[in-house]
Amino acid sequence: MCTQEEIASYLDLSVDTLQRDKEFCGIYKKGIDKGRMSVRRQQLKLLESGNATMGVWLGKQYLGQRDKQDIEH
Repeated sequence: MCTQEEIASYLDLSVDTLQRDKEFCGIYKKGIDKGRMSVRRQQLKLLESGNATMGVWLGKQYLGQRDKQDIEH
């Protein structure tokens, strides 16, 4: 899940050179998507192991849940 800037720096290329390569763009998108799926899978494992904080966070991200804040004047 490196950034394009990090990859370009490592390969000693410009980001523009990488972005002009259609094959790179496809591989890059696939890698980012795979990384996100991996993170999501690990988050769900934490939730299943009883991590309440992760449960709250996932509820906010995926279910639109939020903290209720009472404001008094």
